[in-house]
Amino acid sequence: MFELLAKSQPTTVDHLDKLTSFFEHIYIRARRRLGRAATLGPAVFLVKTWNQFTTECNGIARTTNSIEG
Repeated sequence: MFELLAKSQPTTVDHLDKLTSFFEHIYIRARRRLGRAATLGPAVFLVKTWNQFTTECNGIARTTNSIEG
């Protein structure tokens, strides 16, 4: 889905390609590893950490709001 979204982005918006590239390298897949032709490193934030449903079901806080209060 990310690739479809990236291909369909408007070309008239300044710096949208930089935002797309940033999102891709942080959340989807990392940049190409040096010295490795087609090997991509892992993303900074892995997809399995995005979903916090099971954490909420186990009663674990999803935010630090309780500390801020």
